[in-house]
Amino acid sequence: MTRPPRVSVGIPLYRSRAFLDSLQGNCEALAAEGDVEVIVSDRHGLDDTIDVLHEAWGHDPRFRFLRAADRLHWVAHMNLLLCAAGGDYF
Repeated sequence: MTRPPRVSVGIPLYRSRAFLDSLQGNCEALAAEGDVEVIVSDRHGLDDTIDVLHEAWGHDPRFRFLRAADRLHWVAHMNLLLCAAGGDYF
């Protein structure tokens, strides 16, 4: 049995294509850390940002990608990410 990651990072997406360079840089920096999980979630599907990030980081088991079309409000979206987190810190 493996232990949970120390830190969980949630990345909620909503029309995030304009921020793709920053998101990729953040994912790259997080991937350099050892004891972290990254949960990327898009609940609207209005652009291809999650697809681009999945293509780049989907091979890393510390990255999880949540997709749905339930169009959650931003508070519910953050709560979903918080509930999905397995780390000691979020």
